[in-house]
Amino acid sequence: MTYAQLGHRVMQLARSLREAGVGPGDRVAVVLPNDGPFVVSVFAAVMSGAIVVPLDVAIRPKGFADIVRDCDVKALIVDEHALVRLKPVLNRQSHKPGIIILQRESNRESGTNWPAFEDIRK
Repeated sequence: MTYAQLGHRVMQLARSLREAGVGPGDRVAVVLPNDGPFVVSVFAAVMSGAIVVPLDVAIRPKGFADIVRDCDVKALIVDEHALVRLKPVLNRQSHKPGIIILQRESNRESGTNWPAFEDIRK
């Protein structure tokens, strides 16, 4: 992965965040393992002017629900595994942030397993 490719991924996700209505001062929760997609997500959130709320992937659903509500999270960046575990909690909350799911797929150009960004607003 080159810096140019990293920059492209950051810009792509930052654009998705802005299109989802995320702007300066909004909070974006990131529930991802500490690897490349986490870095991309943090940089993209900062680039959109948002405040990053990093959450441990092993967070308990009750703690997750409390943080999302208390921080007034506007968008949530997760991978498919975390979403399956946390979606029931989100469905029970009155405050529902936009969700951006990072779907891992093989990237033939760089030979890495970087995410493709799919913006899902529910």
